[in-house]
Formats: sequence, C-alpha cells, structure tokens
Amino acid sequence: MELREKLIRLAHEKPELREHLLPLIKDDGDDSNVRKIATNYSSFISIPKVVEGVEWDFGDTDLEDMPYKDALKESGLPTKVHIPNDIRREWKDALENLIMDDLEPLITDWLSDDYGFTHYGWKKLK
Repeated sequence: MELREKLIRLAHEKPELREHLLPLIKDDGDDSNVRKIATNYSSFISIPKVVEGVEWDFGDTDLEDMPYKDALKESGLPTKVHIPNDIRREWKDALENLIMDDLEPLITDWLSDDYGFTHYGWKKLK
C-alpha cells in the first residue's frame, strides 16, 4: 500500500487526526513532507503504557466452571497490565510506518504469550 493510501485510511480511521493529515494527502507529486510527518507521526498519537480491563478466557482450563471473579482470583492474572518497553517500541515503529493493522494484534499476542492465557479483549489502553 502506498504511503498516500495509508494516510487516507488513517484519516478515515482517526477523525481527530484529519486536520493534520488531509493537507498531506493532496497529490502534488512531492512526498518528502508526507514522509517527514509519517516519521514523526507518533507525536500525534500517544503510545500506550497500560492495558486496563483485560478479560481473560478460562475456557478449556481447570477454572472454566468457576464464576469469572473466582477464576480470576484463583489464576492470579491481572486485569491491569503495564506494557513493557519493547512492545511500546514495536507500537511506535508500527505507527511511524503507518501499519495500523499491527497495533491491536501486537497487544493481543503479547498478553497471551506473556501470561499463557488467551483473552476476550480489554477495555482501554492508557
């Protein structure tokens, strides 16, 4: 996907960034300004430090028949998790390269790999 197409998609997905992105989308044949903004893109969107409200999946485990709160307590899994710096760097790299599809799977895969449980998602990133 061309950089211009990525910017159009991003402007569609993130309305709060449109005022910054739309001037870049104008096709004037010179993409040097577009590349400069894309490289500094992470200044427009914060890089999360914490995942809150993680809802763990206890299916196919010894905890699956317990009420969720009891299974959560028994498992010792957190519902609020600090994102490690290496994952935050990967997030920043994905933002700078306008690879928006990589953001959510980055957190999803890290949570499952690090804690050994799948999950249904989370409420918010901070």
